[in-house]
Amino acid sequence: NTTICMGFCYSRDSNMRDILGPRFLVQRGCTYDKVEYHTAILPGCPIEANPVFTYPVAL
Repeated sequence: NTTICMGFCYSRDSNMRDILGPRFLVQRGCTYDKVEYHTAILPGCPIEANPVFTYPVAL
């Protein structure tokens, strides 16, 4: 998940359909053009665990 689009996308809970009508069944979301991956080393991991964590970052 990323928060790059937070607050900019039209979204809603389709469970509100009975209150707000069927128009709320259509979900729209925003996208981003590019993603790069960052890697971090997590401290305190046991020796048998892989401490490398890679995560996507929206650009």
